[in-house]
Amino acid sequence: MKRYIYCISLLIIICVILLGCTKKEEEKSYTITQYGDYETDQQMFYTIEDNNNNLIIIDGGWDYNADNVRQIIAQHNNHVTAWIITHPHPDHAGAFNVIAENPDGIVIDDIYSTDVHYDRYKETAQWYDVFEVCEKYMELISGMDNVHMVNEGDTFYALGLTFDVIHAWDDRVDKFNVNICNNGSMCFIVSGSEDKMLFCADTQEQVEEDIVSRHKDELDVDYIQLGHHGNWGMTTAFYDNINPKAVFFDASRFIFETEGYDAPVLKKYFEDRGVDVYTYETQPNVIEFK
Repeated sequence: MKRYIYCISLLIIICVILLGCTKKEEEKSYTITQYGDYETDQQMFYTIEDNNNNLIIIDGGWDYNADNVRQIIAQHNNHVTAWIITHPHPDHAGAFNVIAENPDGIVIDDIYSTDVHYDRYKETAQWYDVFEVCEKYMELISGMDNVHMVNEGDTFYALGLTFDVIHAWDDRVDKFNVNICNNGSMCFIVSGSEDKMLFCADTQEQVEEDIVSRHKDELDVDYIQLGHHGNWGMTTAFYDNINPKAVFFDASRFIFETEGYDAPVLKKYFEDRGVDVYTYETQPNVIEFK
């Protein structure tokens, strides 16, 4: 009889533990935050945090944003679970370069990068590409053993989230003569248990047809970080394929208020569709993500 009671008690304890684990899994949630300065320059800096204070960084902005990035990392015990660099332009990889060169106690578990075709990029780079940033970036990551070069079709995982790469630098990008670094950006979809967000990085209209032809069925997402800061990037024809809840512009006041830039047109396009629009004017912009 005692043995029977013991077995029943043990079974109850196991069930309680399993139910507790299930509940914790169900309660796991994230916040995605967009950072930027509406009064200065465009950049790209996002964080993904889980409810255990773990951190993922996407890009990070200019070299002069490094102190701000360090402060945010410090709030997470100086630990970054995953750092994603979409492409080595100064407004995306500048802060990473500064921190990677002098970590000052910061630990990065994994770095995910697009595979830059150095010779082709150098051959086509313009003054505004600031190619020296790419050179520094490649020098830094060449000495690291935690860097993962991703290609279209790859999937990686971090903090219980799934990252599906739907575009990256490849031989098709090499055929372009302009905007080669932008169009070589890592474009990916991050998926939780309920929500999805598309990060277009700096991809532009030269690659949108190819992305749609190969991945149209995957573009049913809730949120979008818009291509090339929402300016001279993907066209409305690309976004016609998606019905998001909200979109993010990584653009400054100058781009919205200066004649000749098309960000205001794209902003109105989404507003007319009833889509929530986030800009640097209200940053940091935070969404709950499950």
